[in-house]
Amino acid sequence: MIELYAVRIDAMLSDTQQEQIVRYECISEERRERIKRVKNPQQKKKEVLCELLLRYALYQAYGTKQESIVFDVNPYGKPHIKNLASFHFNLSHAGVWILCGIDDSPIGVDIEWIQPIDFCIAEQLFSPEEKAVLYSAAEAEQIPLFYRFWTLKESYLKALGTGLSNPLSLFTMNLFENEGAELHTEEGGSGWFFKTYQFDPSYFVSVCARHPMFPVQLKVLEVKELLYEIT
Repeated sequence: MIELYAVRIDAMLSDTQQEQIVRYECISEERRERIKRVKNPQQKKKEVLCELLLRYALYQAYGTKQESIVFDVNPYGKPHIKNLASFHFNLSHAGVWILCGIDDSPIGVDIEWIQPIDFCIAEQLFSPEEKAVLYSAAEAEQIPLFYRFWTLKESYLKALGTGLSNPLSLFTMNLFENEGAELHTEEGGSGWFFKTYQFDPSYFVSVCARHPMFPVQLKVLEVKELLYEIT
């Protein structure tokens, strides 16, 4: 079953805690090297929290010991856990939130902060059907509608794990009133299922999975919960 976890990037995490997490191998070697290159303190914290959240999710699903977690990437750069084919995950972050989705089949998650947007992006990346829906909506509904389309499309590409090799304008998201959506491609039906959440009114979250067993809501965590489980 799909699980969705979120933690705030601005959560309390002291410099000492960050150093201990990195030093005591609660962070992968790849992420540790990336953190060393980062100058911005807030970006460093985001890197630490991304992996803490993922390791927490993995521990909740399998009780996996930290030292046995080995990361790898597919040919397109999407990360996965070595020797654990039944565990699929995806991370996303925007504004003050980091999001992690897990499942036993491919999953994609995307979170976006709702802000004023230049609709020329929609002209380039939305399908004709999506643009028709967007521009026919009332003005007050257009920005939320844009972000709903955008997060749905991003979640699909992230679930595929093939990067931007599939142009966004070549597939269409048909929106349902119940926060779901249906994907239409040139080949017809897709076998993918979608759900959108607004656990924070300033953000849209969309999830793409191979089945419709979505949780009712996300699990919002405190940093102390992450630290307790994995350190």
